[in-house]
Amino acid sequence: MNTKAVNGISVNYRKRWCFLCPILLFALLPVHTIMAQHTMRFHYADSLTYRLYEQQQWAELIRTGKKAIDEGHDYYYLRMRTGIALFMLQHYRAAAPEFEKALWHNSGSQYAYDYLHLCYTWGGLETEALALEKRFEKLAENAGKTTQIIREVSIFSGASVSGSPDKLQDINLGEIYGEVTGNGNLWFIHAGANVSPVSPYFFYLGYTQMQLSKLQRVVMNGIDTLDHDFRLKQNQVFLNMPLHLAKGWHITPAVSLINVSEQPMIVRYDTIGLKYQFRKTDTSLKNYLMSLRIIKEMPYFNFGLAAAHSNLNHANQWQGTLLAGLYPFANLNLYGLARVAALAENDEVNWHFRLIAGSRVHSWLWLQGSHLFGHLKNAHDENGLLIFNTSGEIISRSTATAFFLINEKLTLQIDYSFVKQQDHYIEYSYTSNYLLNSFKYNNHHIMGGLKWKL
Repeated sequence: MNTKAVNGISVNYRKRWCFLCPILLFALLPVHTIMAQHTMRFHYADSLTYRLYEQQQWAELIRTGKKAIDEGHDYYYLRMRTGIALFMLQHYRAAAPEFEKALWHNSGSQYAYDYLHLCYTWGGLETEALALEKRFEKLAENAGKTTQIIREVSIFSGASVSGSPDKLQDINLGEIYGEVTGNGNLWFIHAGANVSPVSPYFFYLGYTQMQLSKLQRVVMNGIDTLDHDFRLKQNQVFLNMPLHLAKGWHITPAVSLINVSEQPMIVRYDTIGLKYQFRKTDTSLKNYLMSLRIIKEMPYFNFGLAAAHSNLNHANQWQGTLLAGLYPFANLNLYGLARVAALAENDEVNWHFRLIAGSRVHSWLWLQGSHLFGHLKNAHDENGLLIFNTSGEIISRSTATAFFLINEKLTLQIDYSFVKQQDHYIEYSYTSNYLLNSFKYNNHHIMGGLKWKL
């Protein structure tokens, strides 16, 4: 079949193209319409969020910004506007992910970095704040955050007044022989610092010295024979190194080295001379505690767990802890924390619990209350800094704490604790070989200290 050519294209081909063009136009029309609608929605979301930002309508801006993000619009300015709206309403922990995303879109934004650092600091996420400084060192330097190797120092001191000495004198230690050793007043000091010698790592190094007065009383044939005053001294070196992981996870290994020394009186009965002998002895224990904690931080709550092994007081302990925290307003204006721990020692499992609640009552004052109870002998908190390994058993510890924000770098902390404690004593009588009895008393503990961010 012969065909004529027009402008180099056969007539048959032209007819075919005339037939196919309308079909192609109809096929491409939905794609074009979708792209146009998407572009229109983008411009609408961008202009609306900008107008709400200019008018400082923060609640509406949060709702509109989150809706736009859910519809697929995710860019630097949208994240910044949404984050600033949350920040202005003091939802610091909820604002932090928005500024994180803004930095993902623009890693050089000093504006986003400054807001994010404030969110972590004011939201109680100090580990995240330190990790941020290491992730964006240049931006941190511009903000004056990384000029020192030592980033923060803290010093705390406290004393405890015990009701044990009066109880000791009132105890009837039996007709033949009785012995009791009770805890008296306590004094301690702790000093530590957050240190970052090599990027991107940082750690906390602390030292604690504690002195506990003790009274040993021995009764023979119903007559007081010995009153021996001595001191238990404990020195502890503590080290932990928080490691920042992705998406709010961080893991913290820690180790404590503890040295305990005291000079109790050893009482021995001489079966040949038929008399009791007294000898002062030097007792020293070198103990360790290793722990590992992993926690997930989120705007409105957190959760995690910790595991630890120790060799306190000639025994081996394994402790597991579950952690949970609640922040109803995504900030520290109101918060609650819970700790549940199980301690395995000598084929026994003992439980202890801690509940914490706190609130901001003024721009410069936070108040916090906590209650710790359970079987606490040789137990510790989840990171191993506070160890309950002295003689005697703590039944419960109720604490009221005040945090005073003196300025953005200096915080004063004052604690008062009411501690219920229990000790044991041995009593021999004519009717039995011996009895192991217990007596209870109360301690009043006051502590104060400063944290200074350099």
